[in-house]
Amino acid sequence: MMKTRMLFLLSLVVSATLMSAPPSYLMLLQRDQMSSRTEAGISPSRQLRRELDKLGFVQDCRPFTAKVTLDTLKHYNVVIIGVDQSDFKLRLPDEDADRLGRILAEYVRLGGGVFFTRNGGYQFGQDIVALNRILKPFGAFVYDEQMTDRTKTFQGPVVRSYWTGNIEHGHPVTEGVRGLYYPEPHSPYPIYTDFASPVKVDENWRILARGSETASTFHRDKVSKKRPEEPGTF
Repeated sequence: MMKTRMLFLLSLVVSATLMSAPPSYLMLLQRDQMSSRTEAGISPSRQLRRELDKLGFVQDCRPFTAKVTLDTLKHYNVVIIGVDQSDFKLRLPDEDADRLGRILAEYVRLGGGVFFTRNGGYQFGQDIVALNRILKPFGAFVYDEQMTDRTKTFQGPVVRSYWTGNIEHGHPVTEGVRGLYYPEPHSPYPIYTDFASPVKVDENWRILARGSETASTFHRDKVSKKRPEEPGTF
C-alpha cells in the first residue's frame, strides 16, 4: 500500500512568507450568504476571533466573487479557503474553482500562505470535487475516501477518532506535536461525507503528518441511504 503518499485532510497548509504588520488573514467563502454565517463549521468561532483580536490579528471574511483578485489577497498574510458544497444554490461553479486555484497559486508564489479546509455535512462528495479543482495548480489531489486505523482507535462521546504519531519534526507547524487524532463521520453524516481523507501530493510538497503503518482507507458512495464500505486506495 502507498503509505508514503498518505497524509491528512484535516488541513492542507502552504506556509506564508508574505508578511505585513499587523498579522492578518482572509477567510474566503463561496457566496454572500455563506460569509454571514459566523457560526458555520468552516468559519472561525466567536471565541477564536476574540482570542485573535487580543493578539492583534486583522480578520476578514468575504465571499469569493469576481471582485476578489490577486491584489485583494496581497493585503493578507494567509488566505483560508472553506469549501462547502452542501447548499446547491450556493455551490462553487467549476469555472470559479479553477480561477480561485490560479489566483491562489500565484499568491503563494509571491509568498502568501493558504489554509485549505472543508465543511463536513451534506456534501455528497461535491466538496472534494471542488477542492480538487482548486488544488490542481498545487500538485495535490484529495481522494473521495475516509481514513481509518482500527488498531489506534479512540471512542469519544459522539465521534470515533484514530491516532497517528507519524509526525515529521523540525518544522514550526509540528513544533511540540506528538501526534494527531483524525475523526470518522458520526451519524447521520456517513451517508453524505467523509471527515478525514487521504491526499496525494507531488514532489514539491513537504509532508509533515502521515497515517501510521496500520492506517487504511475506504470508499463509500454518498447517497441518501448508507452504503457498505469498499476497499480504498491505501
